[in-house]
Amino acid sequence: MKLLFSTHRLFFAAAMVQAALSVAIWMFMPPASADAITWHAHELIFGYAMAVIAGFLFTKIRPSAALLVFTLWAAARLTWLFLPDAQIAAAILSVAATAAIAGISASGFLQGVKRAQNLVFPVLLAVTAGCDILSQLHVFGIDGTVARPAILAAVYALTALIVVMGGRITGAALSGLHQRTGGKRIAPRLGLERVLPVLLGGAALAMALDAPPVLLAICALPAAAAILLRLVDWLPVLRSAGPDLMALTAAQAFIAAGLGGIGLRVLDPSWNPAAPLHLLTIGGIGITTVTMMLRTTAQRERRPLAATTTGIAAIMLALAAILRTGGGVFGELGCAGAAVAWCLAMLCCAVRLLWR
Repeated sequence: MKLLFSTHRLFFAAAMVQAALSVAIWMFMPPASADAITWHAHELIFGYAMAVIAGFLFTKIRPSAALLVFTLWAAARLTWLFLPDAQIAAAILSVAATAAIAGISASGFLQGVKRAQNLVFPVLLAVTAGCDILSQLHVFGIDGTVARPAILAAVYALTALIVVMGGRITGAALSGLHQRTGGKRIAPRLGLERVLPVLLGGAALAMALDAPPVLLAICALPAAAAILLRLVDWLPVLRSAGPDLMALTAAQAFIAAGLGGIGLRVLDPSWNPAAPLHLLTIGGIGITTVTMMLRTTAQRERRPLAATTTGIAAIMLALAAILRTGGGVFGELGCAGAAVAWCLAMLCCAVRLLWR
């Protein structure tokens, strides 16, 4: 077996290892800090997810520039772990890495933009970079109240990226598969691409500002319904789909379920308000990113997809999402089980990615 070094492998492998370590540390070896939960959320969004974005979108960057960005990204993670008193340095490094990844990725979209609706991608990337800045203000003693809303806004921005970009990729692949098996083309619902980022932006704003639940429901529930409508279009071809397309479809379903649960807060349910959010993050963002890392690596290196690994990872992440969301039912054991499932899925994929 041979290690292959490339931009996508570098960022993808680092993302998987960092995702496993950050969850394991938070769950089983939590730091003696009142901001441990905020750090946990921050690292999964601006650490893990941004590394995935870099590996996926850094297609035309020079190796030296990619290595510089990776060094910034890795330095931010390592500074927090090994130099807990150097929070200012860690914050500066994190913001620099996020801004670099967002800026380089956005410039690629702007150079090749042909349709106005494609501008949504650089906007969402810019929003994510801005959220990292806001989430770090407390380190400089400016305003500690905006960290949580900023991280929540970043979650919704990444969710919008996955709903729109992931929806395009999955829909196009399923449509092609349907035609190859004798079916008709599955026409994309372009109207959904236009309205979903707006609805998700409204939901993020409503949640960040702690607005009345009815305002959150007005945005979240239609967004969930729109995603479900697209899933209905995909149903006829799913029985012929491989594990990667099944996983990407399942991730969209988790996002719809999460948005539905968030919108139903208007009914004042008994579940924890944070529970549906884990359907978005673990089930939606987690399954999509892992599947896309394995799928993208196979496509760029012209290798067969690691189908078994993809399927197992998706199932484990789905289990993690269910266990973490049902914390009120499963208790601390469920949270621990979710953490173990998440870590095993990430490490399993990292091993498969590197040693092929």
